Amino acid sequence: MAPDGVVPVNPGTPIGTGLTPPALPSGVVPKNPGTSLGTGLTTPSLASGVAMDKMDQKAGQLGAVAGAPLVAGLAGIMDVQGGFRRLYERGTMYMRIGGTPFFLNQVTAHRYDILGNTGSFLGFPVSDTEPDPRDQGSGLTRFEQGTIYFWPDLGAIELQQVSVRYLGFHCFGETSELSASDEPYFAFGVLPMNVEQKATLRSRIYEDVDAGESVADELELYRGEPTGVVISVNLAEHDEGDPEKYKEHVDEAVDKAADGVTAALGEIPAAGPAFAFIAQVAFFIAGPDLKRRVNELLGTDDDHVGSVDVVLSTKDLVQLTRTLSPSFEGIFAQFESPLISGDGASYKAYFEVQAVPF
Repeated sequence: MAPDGVVPVNPGTPIGTGLTPPALPSGVVPKNPGTSLGTGLTTPSLASGVAMDKMDQKAGQLGAVAGAPLVAGLAGIMDVQGGFRRLYERGTMYMRIGGTPFFLNQVTAHRYDILGNTGSFLGFPVSDTEPDPRDQGSGLTRFEQGTIYFWPDLGAIELQQVSVRYLGFHCFGETSELSASDEPYFAFGVLPMNVEQKATLRSRIYEDVDAGESVADELELYRGEPTGVVISVNLAEHDEGDPEKYKEHVDEAVDKAADGVTAALGEIPAAGPAFAFIAQVAFFIAGPDLKRRVNELLGTDDDHVGSVDVVLSTKDLVQLTRTLSPSFEGIFAQFESPLISGDGASYKAYFEVQAVPF
């Protein structure tokens, strides 16, 4: 029983459990009302402080690349799904709770925010913005589920993977053989910068093809990251030769060219930005080497009409995912091969690049 004149704060409970915490000074409100003093500092508040320290330390390492925070102190730490972000003079820092902060330049951060930033399909960034040293104002940022690429003339474009497809051909002129029509087929040697995804594919044999005729078809040649790909387009006229042997020759040429790409990549510092090697390998190694090796193997083949190369850089692949498909001689595609000529014949093949999810 309470002493005379003393009323428990919570009548009906033993003294010692009915006492509430001492009253706070006038005008002071606990951060988390309803909890006892000492637990009013919530976990998010502590995590915000950790995030601020990590982000500002990272910004200090980046120096002028990031600049100073736009809002000083914890007031500049903003909640996002699963973590935090902080605005700086030249971009935005994102960080998963308990993770590592990564810096996005302004053009990438703007596109990321439009998509929903950490709540988008991309997830959190897993790299800082990587500039292209050969092309000022260009670069990329990698995320958990994709990449944002950017160029001054294209802006920022988000992608996961691309699919490169062959869509058919047009015959501008038949071969000079005695037969009334051609029976052409294509063998494609595909050499992406990720050489493990190299491939050789053959179309079906097209029967009774005449000059002026277009034939639609569909064959996926490559699916993966848009880090540059070279396609050797090889046209043959089906006669007495074995189409599978023809394909094997192209496959051998792809393997040899891939060895050259692997050797070249081994000479590039691993820490270099992704863009630093994409153009070097694609334009100066893979394309010419693949063409030379194909010509060595197929140049004396009786069925060989001709070979051309299609070289697609990262920028080409990304831009094509935003390009409409006009009609090429009745085939709706995004781009065409160079003219393939030989034995009196002339053909062009048609292609498209589409964005696809993982």
